[in-house]
Amino acid sequence: MLASVDPPSSITSCLHANETLLRLEHTPKLVIARDQRTLRRRRLEIAMAADLRIARKDAAKSDSGSDLGVLPGTGGTQRLSRLVGRAKPLS
Repeated sequence: MLASVDPPSSITSCLHANETLLRLEHTPKLVIARDQRTLRRRRLEIAMAADLRIARKDAAKSDSGSDLGVLPGTGGTQRLSRLVGRAKPLS
């Protein structure tokens, strides 16, 4: 699938999605993300850009996107590391 994707359009799409999530993340208003379904990759990235996340107890499972042929390009990997923080060394 990735071989057939037009590179300029996929880059434009990723940049647009990243810009949208950055605006959501940096808005001065309180942003609450609520999801009743299992969090898929895009909804999880939106939730990570929010100030407060509300989800069902069993909704915290996400697909990696690799089974869909989707590459990370909307800042989710950086956003997640900022939310979770650095790993603590094992004793």
